[in-house]
Amino acid sequence: STGGLRVADVNDGQPETRTLLGAFTRAGWEPGKRAEIAWDDFAGASESRALTWTGSVDNVSMFHDAAGPFGADQRYAWPAFPSVPIDAGVTSVQVLTQTARTLPAAANVVRAIDAVTNKPEAASTLTLVATPVKQLAAVQTGVPNVMLENDGIESVIGTDLRLSINEGLDKLILDAIAASGFQAPGTDPLLVSIRKAMTTIYAAGYNPNLLVLTPAASEALDVLQTVGTEKLYVFGAGRFAPGELFGMSVRVSKTVAAPAVVDSAALGRLYVGPIALASFEENAGRTNTTLVRMEGHAVFGLERAAAAVRIAAA
Repeated sequence: STGGLRVADVNDGQPETRTLLGAFTRAGWEPGKRAEIAWDDFAGASESRALTWTGSVDNVSMFHDAAGPFGADQRYAWPAFPSVPIDAGVTSVQVLTQTARTLPAAANVVRAIDAVTNKPEAASTLTLVATPVKQLAAVQTGVPNVMLENDGIESVIGTDLRLSINEGLDKLILDAIAASGFQAPGTDPLLVSIRKAMTTIYAAGYNPNLLVLTPAASEALDVLQTVGTEKLYVFGAGRFAPGELFGMSVRVSKTVAAPAVVDSAALGRLYVGPIALASFEENAGRTNTTLVRMEGHAVFGLERAAAAVRIAAA
């Protein structure tokens, strides 16, 4: 600090007010070195008084940085399912769906090589299933306008609002799984229940390729032990359960109600429209705050409820 000492200088013909410290600095002064200035430069100072320093020096020169991202549990089921883009104006999705099938008896399918009687018939029932599209939306209110000009807005738009939309997408998937059948685990270990659920799906004509676990079930698999007096860790002490079980990929969902075995290609598809971002100044500009909104349209078109089995009592 210069204690308020100032000198007059001329730069490009325009008078400027310079600090006394600036005059010494231009003369080559820096800490540990000596510099001289002309009397006129010193005498031209507008005032001369002793320097008085109060307070802490902590804030004199600050290095600015950003903290790491705020934690968020992002264990979702929805990325494991096929998705289909739709236009923003779509209000419902229609899917051609087979609802029934009649197959001829195998004994009638096998015919003599010279048979001339009517061949056995297979019958199918088809219908158009319409599913209304849902709105997914979240807002942040009271955002200072200056933040919109700052990189810090990324924590609002790039994280909080995006996570809100992801939560909605996951709920669409989990609601469909919750409508599927269930298989009571009884006293079976979780690993056995998973394999039995696969048998149920195979019998329904589908191919299970996805295991959705609750956080607790994922932990239980990691520390699963053999039965008997000498208990051994099934997957090895201190090791995670494999990312693939019985040929199925494993995914943890933080909000799924119960573990589920799924044929993700048959259960249905996630139809998602464009995601829009908009901002609106609040209170007619009197508060210099803005509402930021992110929204879109989506629906999970449930096609085959029998392609998922929940490991639950009901």
